[in-house]
Amino acid sequence: MNDAVAEGFSGEFSVCDCDRYAEHLADISVRRRMVIASDDVRNQFGVLLLARGAPLGRFAFGRMRGHRLNRPVDEALAMRRCLDNGALASRLRELLDCAPDLQHIAVAAGLAPRLEALCETAALGPALLQKLSVLEEALPAVFHRALFCACFGVLLAGERRLDAAEARLLFQAGLLHDLGLLHIDPVLAAGNAAIGPVEWDEIQRHVPTGAAIAARLAAAPPRLAAVIRGHHERADGSGYPAGSAGSDIDPLAQVLALCDMLHALRFQRPDAGTLADCMPCLRVNRHLFGEQNYRAAGRLLAGARGLAPPAPPRAMPRQLLLDTNRSLIALRGSFATLHALLRQFPADPLPASVQRLVEQFERISDASGLGLEACAPALGESIGADTGEAGLLEIQRTAQELFWLVRRIERQMRALAGATAAGASQRMLRELAHGVEFELGRAWQRFEGASAPRLQRGNGALTPLPLRASLPRR
Repeated sequence: MNDAVAEGFSGEFSVCDCDRYAEHLADISVRRRMVIASDDVRNQFGVLLLARGAPLGRFAFGRMRGHRLNRPVDEALAMRRCLDNGALASRLRELLDCAPDLQHIAVAAGLAPRLEALCETAALGPALLQKLSVLEEALPAVFHRALFCACFGVLLAGERRLDAAEARLLFQAGLLHDLGLLHIDPVLAAGNAAIGPVEWDEIQRHVPTGAAIAARLAAAPPRLAAVIRGHHERADGSGYPAGSAGSDIDPLAQVLALCDMLHALRFQRPDAGTLADCMPCLRVNRHLFGEQNYRAAGRLLAGARGLAPPAPPRAMPRQLLLDTNRSLIALRGSFATLHALLRQFPADPLPASVQRLVEQFERISDASGLGLEACAPALGESIGADTGEAGLLEIQRTAQELFWLVRRIERQMRALAGATAAGASQRMLRELAHGVEFELGRAWQRFEGASAPRLQRGNGALTPLPLRASLPRR
């Protein structure tokens, strides 16, 4: 896969050894009877696994599992009634119809005819259209995100006055950037599993895998793979899988990353309002995507201001916000110990990534006053009885961003502990990560208005269950 495999990952993505993807095809075939062998499917030794024209079912998939095929899986198995350019354009129109705020922005920008033209000129080809068809069937929420990123990427390209070639590239990358999720555990891909270091490593693999798929199948410039490879990187180096920063990230990848985050804010949160309501979260993260992209997004989102959200967001009770702040104070206190620990590690990417995430948390905390003991009395006064709903929501969303960061920090702490030789530093890191996970789990359950955290017994004591993926991934 050459440079499509990010530094730090072992092994290669093979187009002939794709059990996860074939499993999705088998599920679709059982439900819809729409997947057949396009030719005789054989393993690398020539053993026939599925005859040409035979439908792919559970039994056939069982025979194929674990084999390296003599040809790429997406060539060996053909899905009937795949998306074509016209159907893709229809799906994009449906997205706009179901999101009045996005449609309002799109109408003002004259987006609809541009999307129609892009569907015709994007040169996705049958293989990629089949991949998108599988994505729609197997991971519909991810497919929705792909449509949104394609739409909003084109909107940002217009607002930034990028040329037609870059707009087309953003459209392609928006549609294709998460295809790698078809090649990991479906439970992880859907965001419905507890995430530990092993699971997080597998999730990260979807980035280089998606870049490799695009590089092999897309009739597009090589830059497409670079844009996909960078869609989870951040300008300050706090992203993944490579921890790239600044000019090391393709500029269009930063645009795509912003689109990806906006989708999570608008469509994956229970308290989501309109796109205009995403501005507080975008504001505290403006340094992650480049100033030009932030300003362009701000101008677009302002176009949805005043529109009634599908389900009006409700602010948390004032007392709960104060309790949330106490949790953030405790979490920030843990990071003081973490700073001291990180100074004991050599200068390599992983501890540097943890350090950048902590600095990001502290920067948002300092700017908002959340998580600062000295500001707690002032915060209590600022959310008094006369505080409006909008002010409460602003505080609430800022707190949510801080929780997001804490979760990422906890993951990276565990990864660092796993990469550290046994000793006092490793033990302290694990204990600190456990404490952070416990406090975050307790705070988040309270934040959601749920019951006390579920506990399980371990080593004779009650310990929190692993923090669930209740926060959508970004």
